[in-house]
Amino acid sequence: FDSANYFHPRGEPIPPLGQNQFGGTIGGPIFQNRTFFFGSYEGLREGLGKTEEVRVPSVEARRGILTGKTLTVAPAVKPYLELWPVPGQGNAIVEDFRDGTVRIAGTRDQFVRDDFVAAKLDHRFASEKKGFLAVTYNYDNSDRRFVNLIADTNASGWEARKHVLSARLTSVFSPTTLNE
Repeated sequence: FDSANYFHPRGEPIPPLGQNQFGGTIGGPIFQNRTFFFGSYEGLREGLGKTEEVRVPSVEARRGILTGKTLTVAPAVKPYLELWPVPGQGNAIVEDFRDGTVRIAGTRDQFVRDDFVAAKLDHRFASEKKGFLAVTYNYDNSDRRFVNLIADTNASGWEARKHVLSARLTSVFSPTTLNE
């Protein structure tokens, strides 16, 4: 069900989608009826093409032709015009605003690499203060990068490295008193 979005130019190929999600869990007793462990891992690798639109200078405006007048494009401006994609080259012209700019549409690629790890240890005490000790560790390693329609702007995206360690001690003092 990977269809083109509303703004995708008709007749152009649909941006590709590749997604792999995998992982596993393991758990069991360490000491029978006392100590238990549980661990899980989940990975995600995704390559997603999305249609992106941007308003850029037209081919005529790059040559100095604006609303029927021909102007000289200063040499100092030409390197900045080269930062924008050329309409019709690797993209589709969606709308001409007749003011020296056009709206173009093309594919933006998004690459995702996520890794999630969770581990848990539970221990049940068998003393006069019955209770449980639970220790949990979570690790998240995420990396999302974008390759944009506008050339040389693939620095967008983010990385995340997150470690979370938590412990919980639950003690039962009496049938009516619980401490956590």
